[in-house]
Amino acid sequence: MPTATPTATPTALPGATATPTATPFLHWPDGVPTPSADLDDINWQDYYPDININREDVEKTINDTQQYVYEDASKVLSDLQSSIRGHAATISDRLSSAHNSLSSSFSSIISNMRTLNSMLDTNDQIILNDFQAIIDELNVITDLITNPDSTDPEDRYSDVSDEDQLTDTTGKVMNSVNKGKINGDVNVGGVAGSMSRENNLDPEDDLNLDSSTLNFRYKERIVVRDCENFGKVEGKKDCIGGIVGDMTLGSIIDCINSGSVTSDGSKLGGIAGSSGTIIRGSSSKCSLSGKDKIGGIAGYGTNISDCYSMIQIREGEDYLGSIAGNVDSSGEITNNYFVEGCPAGIDGISYTGKAQPISYQDFLERADLPVVFQDIVLTFEADERVVSTVTLSYGENFNASMLPQVPEKEGYIGEWADFDRNNITFDQTIEAQYVEYISTIESNETRNDRPILLAEGTFHPEDYLVMTSLSLYPEDAKTKAECCKVSIHNSYGGPYTIRYLLPEEMKHTTIELYQHGQWVPAQTQTDGSYLVFSSDKSEFVFACVDRPETINTVTILVLSCLLVILLIIVILIICQKRKLKKHKKH
Repeated sequence: MPTATPTATPTALPGATATPTATPFLHWPDGVPTPSADLDDINWQDYYPDININREDVEKTINDTQQYVYEDASKVLSDLQSSIRGHAATISDRLSSAHNSLSSSFSSIISNMRTLNSMLDTNDQIILNDFQAIIDELNVITDLITNPDSTDPEDRYSDVSDEDQLTDTTGKVMNSVNKGKINGDVNVGGVAGSMSRENNLDPEDDLNLDSSTLNFRYKERIVVRDCENFGKVEGKKDCIGGIVGDMTLGSIIDCINSGSVTSDGSKLGGIAGSSGTIIRGSSSKCSLSGKDKIGGIAGYGTNISDCYSMIQIREGEDYLGSIAGNVDSSGEITNNYFVEGCPAGIDGISYTGKAQPISYQDFLERADLPVVFQDIVLTFEADERVVSTVTLSYGENFNASMLPQVPEKEGYIGEWADFDRNNITFDQTIEAQYVEYISTIESNETRNDRPILLAEGTFHPEDYLVMTSLSLYPEDAKTKAECCKVSIHNSYGGPYTIRYLLPEEMKHTTIELYQHGQWVPAQTQTDGSYLVFSSDKSEFVFACVDRPETINTVTILVLSCLLVILLIIVILIICQKRKLKKHKKH
């Protein structure tokens, strides 16, 4: 192995860090004492006499290793640099070529667009002028044919609904009857929600065009005829009616509503909530509840004729009437009648020959009056299901015997809502009211913070129990006793299970009920600290008596039998002894 120390270092690459020429510092081994002198002055034999180290060989080996590493790294870096330079040149050439080609293409496009634009500027104006001339001529022809100066757009449409005949079938609802409950938001009716024009998505399907004329006229018809509603109609906003919610065209003819109409909004009517057209020959017998513009026939009406009304407005603020709440000043209101005692005809005012009140008897004599007005009907409902109906004459009183039984509902107590039972002049719907029953009520009196008396049964939440102490005891009660009067205020009656908290000082207690002037022992059982017994009455008197334990009849019989047996045994023994004595003597 060569021993010469290298005198030169590898040539550094451009930008590379200079290669160190000094020998790297060698860390002193752990656990070996660090000498205080320089390495050259150290005598290794003094510290490690068994180790022989050649310093020159070690330094040469380290320097040779560094030289090999530097030469290999330099070669790799030089090759990498040459490769990058070669590829960069190729990529740069390709990018430059693509850039030049794209720039040339855009320049050509811009040049062609400028040429085309120049051509269009001239020809386009010529085409536009020709089209404008054609349009002007068409406008002249159209004006001559249609004469727009004297024709309003609305005049192109004519509503022919009121010309309806019984044999007509198109655009018509006839003989429809509803008995179900109707719920909605706005424009709610028992038969139809809205009667209005709706745009067709494809106008070409509306007409068959020919060359005869450009001046078209449209005929419209929407008819609701001979329909009847019995169901409740409920809405949340405006335009709620017994037959139709909102109508902007069409006619309602000979329809009847006897279902209630309610809403939180405005424009409520027995027939139509809001009507901008014709209602004729229709009748309403119902109750209405809303905010304002409430009418027996229409909440807001236009043309109303030959109608009858017998209504009750339960809730309403402004514009209330038996015929209409409010009407269009251009409309025609004629020959409408309602029963005296109902709200005035239109907005609180009645008009002879238009919205006129008459007595109920005269009302019944009208030749075309529907039969629905002839009787007063009370409808009893439970959970929105009809339980029973009771028919009365106008002004008749309701007899309690006619009241149907409230349907049972598990866990609840039912009762009919209160209503005026005298001089009934209008249909009413009485609904069953259910409240969750209470199974136990207790006395206010307590003993050791526990109620003295508990009554179990079926109770209304407002029922209660009263316990009163009495100085009344059985005549043979020679020991401690308590006597109480119990009054149970219950809407539904017994029987009851009574729990009585026993006094601690009583050990042998019995319960006796005071009935017909005498004390009768009650059957009892013990449940913890309470003595339990039953009573069928809502008011009774009982006594709790502490009696010493007595021997019952069975016990007496058993003891008597035992005594007789013992007596017989004794007699037999005595007889046997006598026989033995006689035998010894002989």
